[in-house]
Amino acid sequence: LGTLAALRMKHNNTMSDLGEQIDSLNGNKVKSEKDKAGLELDLRDARLDLEDAVKGKAELDKQGKLLQAAIVDSNTRLDEMARALNEAESTKKRLQVENQDLNRQIE
Repeated sequence: LGTLAALRMKHNNTMSDLGEQIDSLNGNKVKSEKDKAGLELDLRDARLDLEDAVKGKAELDKQGKLLQAAIVDSNTRLDEMARALNEAESTKKRLQVENQDLNRQIE
């Protein structure tokens, strides 16, 4: 009878230990699932941020190309204006010389 009681007691202790282990594992499982859900939300947010950054970069690249084209256009116009100014200065000098010659002829 003592052996049976000892076996029963051992069985009950083992079952109690297993129950505690199961409770602990279930608690760890719940915590892990909660952590996983948080990480999935973080990942989703990071993906959205990356998508926004990629779109922003594309927009900045587009604006950069437009600005480069505007700079090239402005430089071309500046060169044309410099040529026109040089021609106007040459014409002015030529007309001043002609004017001086005409004034000498009049005197």
